[in-house]
Amino acid sequence: MKKFMLGMALGLGITLNANADIGTVKEGFGNILQGNQFTVVKKALKKGEQLKRHNHEGESVIFTVLNGKISVLL
Repeated sequence: MKKFMLGMALGLGITLNANADIGTVKEGFGNILQGNQFTVVKKALKKGEQLKRHNHEGESVIFTVLNGKISVLL
């Protein structure tokens, strides 16, 4: 497990004080960190794999692609 870094929180647009401890990042995939204002979800898809159609109504969604490309239909 790793501590969630303040810089990562700021990159997500979350307002924190400099000494905030907002949680511990779980290893693996799925919901790896849950806060009052956010959820961090880690997914790894194989080439051509798709997620089922779903909705995050009223929420902001940020994608970070480490390798390959992503197509998102809104």
